[in-house]
This record gives sequence, C-alpha cells and structure tokens, in this order.
Amino acid sequence: MTLRRQLLLIALVLAALPVSGWFTAREMQTALRAAEERAGVAAAQPLARAMQSWLPAPAAGRIVLPVHPSDYPRSIDGFADDWQPWFDFAQRFDARTTTLGFELQLVAWQRRLQGLLWVRDRTPGGGGRPADEIQLTFGSGWSFRITADVAGTARVERLDAAGGDVPLSAAWTRDAGRGYRVEFDLPLSLAGGTLDATVLDFGDGLPGSRPVVASTTTGSRPAALRFSEPARIAALETLAAPGTRLWFVDAAGWVLAVTSGEVEASAVGLRGWRRTVYRWLGSEEGGAAGLPEPGMDLRLGDGQITAALAGVSGSRLRIEPDGVRTLTAVPVMAGGTVRGALLAESPGDKLLLVSNRAFAGTVVTAVLAVALVSIGLLAYAGWLSWRIRRLRDAAERVAAGEATALPRVTASDEVGDLARSFERLVGQLDDYNRYLQGLAGRLAHELDTPLSIVRSSLDNLQDEGLPEDARRCVARAREGADRLAGIFRAMREARRLEESVNRAELGPVDLVALVRACTEAYGAVDTAHRWAAVVSHEAAPVTGADELIVQALDKLTDNARSFTPEGGQIELVVRRRGRGWWLGVRDEGPGLPATMAGHLFDSMVSVRDPGDGFHLGLGLHVVRLIAQGHGGKVTARNRRDGAGAEIGLWLPERPREVGTRRPRLVSDGSAAYTP
Repeated sequence: MTLRRQLLLIALVLAALPVSGWFTAREMQTALRAAEERAGVAAAQPLARAMQSWLPAPAAGRIVLPVHPSDYPRSIDGFADDWQPWFDFAQRFDARTTTLGFELQLVAWQRRLQGLLWVRDRTPGGGGRPADEIQLTFGSGWSFRITADVAGTARVERLDAAGGDVPLSAAWTRDAGRGYRVEFDLPLSLAGGTLDATVLDFGDGLPGSRPVVASTTTGSRPAALRFSEPARIAALETLAAPGTRLWFVDAAGWVLAVTSGEVEASAVGLRGWRRTVYRWLGSEEGGAAGLPEPGMDLRLGDGQITAALAGVSGSRLRIEPDGVRTLTAVPVMAGGTVRGALLAESPGDKLLLVSNRAFAGTVVTAVLAVALVSIGLLAYAGWLSWRIRRLRDAAERVAAGEATALPRVTASDEVGDLARSFERLVGQLDDYNRYLQGLAGRLAHELDTPLSIVRSSLDNLQDEGLPEDARRCVARAREGADRLAGIFRAMREARRLEESVNRAELGPVDLVALVRACTEAYGAVDTAHRWAAVVSHEAAPVTGADELIVQALDKLTDNARSFTPEGGQIELVVRRRGRGWWLGVRDEGPGLPATMAGHLFDSMVSVRDPGDGFHLGLGLHVVRLIAQGHGGKVTARNRRDGAGAEIGLWLPERPREVGTRRPRLVSDGSAAYTP
C-alpha cells in the first residue's frame, strides 16, 4: 500500500469527529424539539378547554351539511365554473341499489343560500316522458320540486301546503354522458336548520314506474345545516396571540372558525446551505405547501388535525418555502368525546433554530477541518512519495550505468539521511569500479614484460633439439602465450576506444546516407551474403561522430556474418523511434538465447560456438560504449518473424547534455559528465 493510501486511511479515522458531532447535534435537536412540542401543547390546551362551549350540538346521527361562507355570488345558470374552489369538498350521496348518485355543495353569500347538485344519471327524462325530480325540503317548512325539460330551463314548484310565491330560483343543465347539474338560490332566512335533498330517477320514463331515490336523509332524519358564526370568529380572534393563527374545526375536519392575519415563518439561520443541514438534522420534510390561506380552505386534512381528532395532541416544526412554522393541534372534548380540534399556527421557535444553526456550523466546521487535514496529509504524502521515487529513479539510473552519482540532498529528515547513505554507498562503489578499471590496464602493462620473456624462452627452446613430446608441450605453451597476448591486446584496444570516444568531436551525421554507403562497402567485400539497406525516411540527422558510428556498424555486421548462413540476407536498418533514430542490423541466424538477454552487451561475453575461433566478446560491448557516448542506448531482440535477431543502438537527434558538459565514458560502459 502506498504512502498516500496509508495517510488517506488515517484521514478517514479523523472523519469520526464530525460524525460524532453530527449525531450529538441530532440528539440535541430532537430534545429541543420535543421540549418545544410539549410547551406548544401545554399552551394550546387551555384554549381548547375554553372553546368547549362553542361546539355545535351533536347532529344525533344526522348527516352534517356545512354551509361555507363565500365572498362572491354564484350565477344561477346551471354551469359549475364558479364552484371550482369547492370541488374537492363536495359531499356525495348514492342510492342503495343502483348507480344513481349526486354531489352537493352549499355556500352562504350575504343573506342568500346557494347550492349545486351534480347528478349522475344518463336518463334524466323529459321530451314527453316523466322528468326526473329534485325535491328540497328545509327545516323552516319550505319545500320545493325542481324539474326540467330542456337544457337551461327549470320548473320550480312549491310542495308545502302554504302555497303562494316561489322564492327559489334554479337552473338545469345537462352534463353530456354523465348526468346533469342543478343550481339553486333562495333567501338564507328560509333555510332553517335542516335540509332534505332528494333526487328521484324515473328510469325508462314509463308512466307508473317507481322512481329510484338518492337522498341526504338518514332514516327519517334530514341532514343538519351548519353555518359559520361571526361571533365565534370574533371570540377566536381575542384568544390568538400576536403572530399566531388559530383554526377551529369540528369532528369531521370542517373549519368552523379561523383567525385572520399573517403568520411570519421564522427564518433564523435557514438561508442557503443551512436550510439543507437543518432538514438533515431530523426536522420535518420541506417543500410542502402547508396550510392554505383562510377563506380558500373548507376542510383541513393535515396530519396534526387527524391525530387531534383521534384524541392525540401533538406539535411539530414544518419547513415552508419562506421559513419554519410550528403547528400545534389539540382535541376539543365535550362529554368525554372528541367534538373538534384546535390548530395553532405560529412561527418556529427561535431558540431551537439558533441552536440548530450553531450545531450545523460546528459540524460543517469540523467537516471542513477534516477535509483540510486530509488534503494536507495527501499533499505531504505526495511530496514524500515524490522524494522517494526520485531517489529510486536515481539509484536505478546508477545501476543501469546511465549515471555515476545520486543527486545531492540537503534535507535533514530520515529520507535525506537515507539519500546521503545511498550517495556514500554509490561513491564507494564508484571508487571500487575505478580501481577495477585501472587494474585491467595495469595488469595488461605489467604482464606484458613477463609474457615477452616466456615467449622468447619458448622460441629458444623450439630451436633446441628436443624430443617429440617436449616439442608438443612447447607448442601448446606457445599457443597459450599467444592467447594471453591477444587478451592483453584486446584490453588495450578497448581502453583506447574509451579514450577515443571521450575525445571524439560531435557533428552532424545523416544515418541514411551513412547506412547506404556502408551497405555497398560490405556487399563488395562479403559476397557470401546478400546485403540490403532498409530506411523509413529520406534522411535521419543526428549529432555524433561518424567514425564511431561506422565502427559500431562494423561490430554489428561482424556479429551478423558470424550467425547468418551463406546466401542469407543481412539488413542495415534506420527507422524513427521517439525523438531519435534506431540504427541496427538484422540477420537470419538462429536468434538470441533467452539466458543472455540481460548480459549480451557486457564485456567478455560471447554467444558464439567456441569451435568458431577465439573471441573475447568485446564487439557488442564496444557498441554499447559508442551508443552511451552519444547519449543513446543499445537494444537486442529476436525478429518478430522468427527469422533471426536484430541488434542495434538508438541515437537521439541531439546528444544528452547538461549545460555545456558532454558524456564521458568510464571503462564499465557507464556515462558520466565532466566539463
């Protein structure tokens, strides 16, 4: 695992701090909210007890028909456009045996009672058949029959015994495919306290057929009318605290009274990201529309009201688009039963909101602190990893022979100490290398004189009259001396080559022209093989020493001739590779052994058959010296077609330089830099 990942795991441990703070904030927020709920319920319960006397008398099993106050009159034309705000609150009545049914809505405007019946019946009669009827009987004793023959007209008759004028006006309109609508209007003083609305459907319209009935009457008890009382609303206004709105509803959720005025939602600390944090801390979900405006609402279905009508008091915070409100609902009891509910709507508690803001700020600060610490740890880990990787890369360059020293490090920490230890180790290895390099030259020089003495002595012995066995021994000794002389000569030539590479003057060289010229020369000298130049460009300019590059080609082609059978083809190749050129030789020999892949260019290494003659294995080592002297590198691999091997060197377009310095070769083949 890398250092950065290890420090990242340590940073994740620090994440426990904001997480613990988050849970603490949630617990504190829950406790504060519970305390506020209890306080809200305790404040609303005395108001609920004071309102017990305001509750209307029980309907004693009757259906309750609320008469909703309206601030505008309806046009009695049979159309339902001006009843749109009350569609969701219409009461529905169905016949027991058929699909006949109707919906009824009642409103009070000034001193008029207006109603809409929407009847579901596809055969309303008329046109020579008995028409369907609507009978309205009020608690004041007034009773009416409404029938229609054509759309837009309705006949109204009185059914009560008093007779006389008809104070009720009505309009009848067909609703294609669904039934018909009837609007009616009469003075509010004629309504009384009950209403029996009955729809009679005569089915197929045959004379004498019995009608199907749908009615608001339960048994023999007509529905009770319930009106909003201005006195109750005025009394409720006196109980409401400033900035608080009170809703008084009956057991069915119908609003009996509601105070006017605006409730300003508390928005302390709930702007921007704090609103989101506040919701995450466990408050009620936001985005809902909340309670409607007074006058547009007819029935409350809020969860708090539902719970209060079931006898359970409660309070909660609600996040509205403009802030936070507190909704507190308590049941209103009478005779041991729930007869209604009181809902108090007030601004959210500022103490709770301020505390939540403080907790949210603390948690966010902790999260930011952990994030900054994590970023700092990752940055430190990256810097530390970069230092270690730089030290590793420098050590690999030294091991590969591309450099002779590590970069100097002045840091006083453990990584700096490690770098200085490696630097001392590399220095000692370099000194030992130089000793070994000088040892080869000194041995060649020191052993040259004793070897000359041995060779002259063998020559003298050969002139003496020796037995045949002694002559064979002298010949073998002379052969060994010649072999030693060849080794010493090759070592001196390698040393001279190193010096010539270091002293060589670099200039512009076109590898394509050089390869073509060398191919013609090799083909003229060696007719036992086929020679070809393979180039990918018309020119391949580099900066180097042409005589050294030709010497490298000589070594490569000599190696290729040794492994390519007679009649085989040897190719001199120049192709683009990166920011330089690859110059190599491809043969048709047996290929390279896998065991020699990493040592082919080392000194004194040869893969030729010992029976082919004496070889010191310095040819490819010389190629390596020349490549590194030009800032390049050597490569060797088997051909992809399996027909042989390709060995060569990569040369940059310009030699690698540091300031005004150029490469200097040492005897192990590595490159150093000197002024």
